[in-house]
Amino acid sequence: MTSGVIYLLTGPKHAARLVVSLASLRRHYDGPVIVYSTQTESHEVARRCAADARLQVEHRVAEQVAIRKNSSFVTKIQLLLNAPFETTCYLDSDTLVTGSMDRLLNVTTQEQFVATRFAHWVTTGKTIRKRIERWREVKSKQFDIPRLVESALECERPSVTSGVRTVRRG
Repeated sequence: MTSGVIYLLTGPKHAARLVVSLASLRRHYDGPVIVYSTQTESHEVARRCAADARLQVEHRVAEQVAIRKNSSFVTKIQLLLNAPFETTCYLDSDTLVTGSMDRLLNVTTQEQFVATRFAHWVTTGKTIRKRIERWREVKSKQFDIPRLVESALECERPSVTSGVRTVRRG
């Protein structure tokens, strides 16, 4: 498979939103979709989604990254680091798909990462700047977090949402 969409359901809180998101996605996209789940309650929801022929999804169990803060967010990243498709689009469970997925799934070979803008917010705005600053607390052996934080704050850039993004494998 060359491209597909993945979701992560870490708990039952967003179960209803996931079903709505999947239904909205299926109005615009008929390719492969995988729903990952990390908890007993979310496994059951994902299994039921996979059993519903209208949604046409595969269910896979994922292990939630065991860290004190931001574990769901880091689990999303972990899923993308081990992307199941050559081009993988991640959608948050509360994403409402209102149009074509082509721009997110038909990326060029030069594009490694595609993100969508969050409203008209920018990285130097009060709210987003605070969110970026909080990343200084995250420890990583794979990424130079301090350098990434400094780079993100050095000039005004559009703020992106972590809930809709595409990566190419590698």
